[in-house]
Amino acid sequence: MAVLAIVVFAATTGLLMFAIPAPLSSTDYLVIGSAATLISLSTVFAAVALSGRLPQKERRIR
Repeated sequence: MAVLAIVVFAATTGLLMFAIPAPLSSTDYLVIGSAATLISLSTVFAAVALSGRLPQKERRIR
């Protein structure tokens, strides 16, 4: 799951750095990093939600 997040983050960052025209300012880097983080975390959330591997709470019968 962590590899998926890193790959999506790297791909999104590269794509956004290519899409935003040069010269890049510090605000551009902030926007690129924020968007890449949002997209990668959304991808991980969707992968976990769709896989059904959320941790289940164990019930102990007493």
